[in-house]
Amino acid sequence: MQFYPQSDYVNLATSVLGATTDGAHMLGAALSGSSITLDDIGLSIPPNSTFPSALCPETTTGTPPNQVETMTPLSTNPTLNGTVSLTSVTNATAVNQVVTGTAPTTASITTAAPIAFITYTTPSTATTAAQLPYYLPQASGVGPVGYVKFADASSATPPTAPLVGAFSPDNSIFFVSTAGDNEIHFISIPTSVSIATPPTDSQQYSPALPACTPVSAGGNDAGCLYPTAPGANTVVPATVITVKPRSVT
Repeated sequence: MQFYPQSDYVNLATSVLGATTDGAHMLGAALSGSSITLDDIGLSIPPNSTFPSALCPETTTGTPPNQVETMTPLSTNPTLNGTVSLTSVTNATAVNQVVTGTAPTTASITTAAPIAFITYTTPSTATTAAQLPYYLPQASGVGPVGYVKFADASSATPPTAPLVGAFSPDNSIFFVSTAGDNEIHFISIPTSVSIATPPTDSQQYSPALPACTPVSAGGNDAGCLYPTAPGANTVVPATVITVKPRSVT
């Protein structure tokens, strides 16, 4: 099997990648001890003179039926805008996602500002309230990092890790599943999102997902990670979130 040749290379250790919707940034996150670092890699993809979208250079040799078309890698001209440390994340065990999107737009705000949320895992024994990091890519240089404080952070069972998330179709809400409280949090994103005007935890919902029972304990889930039958009414956090648009009529 012949794979497509490598286009570009940046000497960075990343475990999770996320590309911004404007095509100008590739964000890479990795564990750094029990915290997380985020690399902002700037991209510049050259457009084709005929088509507005980028095309890979192509060389044609010979004539039909023996004509050969050879494509070469298209350079994205990567440059490291900067690296930021998510210092408020102190007990991460894995980076799960770099979820990229934009702030919502209005009639007066037509250029959507890019934003990325970083989700991660903490130990199952964690009891400390976690925060949801977000990053604001800039036109040049490294952007700022902020943190969303969950509304029930001071409860008896606070959210201990933002596990997975997804944007609503209009980018006004980021849905994130949390361990600890086993809830789905609705993170509202302002049109003028910034560190001074941050996203906020506006609503919480408990799906009360039941824990699985392993086959050895009489269950039918061969992939269940519980070694024994869970206690009565044991619930678990959502590990996957998808958003499906639906008709309003």
